[in-house]
Amino acid sequence: MKINKIEADLSLQKLAVELGLPEGVDVLDALLNAREDAWETLTGFCRYEQHRYSRQVRNKGTRRVLRPNPKGFLKLKADDGVYRYFNTRIRRDFA
Repeated sequence: MKINKIEADLSLQKLAVELGLPEGVDVLDALLNAREDAWETLTGFCRYEQHRYSRQVRNKGTRRVLRPNPKGFLKLKADDGVYRYFNTRIRRDFA
């Protein structure tokens, strides 16, 4: 079965949406790097890790991926014990 460029581009766009990848991320590159250990601890939030490419955030202890609200924010417990909103759409510094 042959597919044309338009069908391939549409399929990659649908896959990016399904995977929750931010706009502008190369889907094929993200898939190739998904097998690597791409989770990094967030600065100021030692209990959480963020994926380098998909920007998903997970709890380090349970490894549960957290789901942000429609605006892209998560309520996380910071290192000082205070709960703060964290924008998953912005790339952060890592510890």
